[in-house]
Amino acid sequence: FLDSKAILNLALTCKGCGIAEETFRWSLAEELARRLILELSSESEKKALPRYLCPNPCCDCGESWIGLLRELELLRSPLTFDQ
Repeated sequence: FLDSKAILNLALTCKGCGIAEETFRWSLAEELARRLILELSSESEKKALPRYLCPNPCCDCGESWIGLLRELELLRSPLTFDQ
């Protein structure tokens, strides 16, 4: 399973994975992140993500699926405080 940093690196490294084609709504890397979010997150986690506050999750809100996957990872990480 790739984390958000690995998916972002894939998108930045490989033109075929990082650029959306005319026939697709988003790139292969964005689609991978989207599927991971939809399949692995609970309803409460989805509601906490910024895109799910948008009435139309397919619109261009300026938030990428890779960015949302990173947000999901941060939601799942333990809360720590610096001293």
